[in-house]
Amino acid sequence: MEDVADDYLNQLVQRSLLQVVVKNEFGRPKQCQIHDLIRELILNRTAQEGLFVFSKCITTFESYRNFRHLILDRCRSDNFQLRG
Repeated sequence: MEDVADDYLNQLVQRSLLQVVVKNEFGRPKQCQIHDLIRELILNRTAQEGLFVFSKCITTFESYRNFRHLILDRCRSDNFQLRG
């Protein structure tokens, strides 16, 4: 099972969909990140499909009512209210 996962990971790295950030002592990927362009493509497509929205911080959720998932990043307010 681990060999299959390694093969998939190597294919993604070879196709430049993932970038190896840190390798372990044996030269194998230890930490990866998604390529910036691929990330933007994924975020745009999922927003178009209504799957989720990623926001730095918002104060109203009215405009995001039709999304299934909402991801908030670095929000520091206690004034958030979600309505079902």
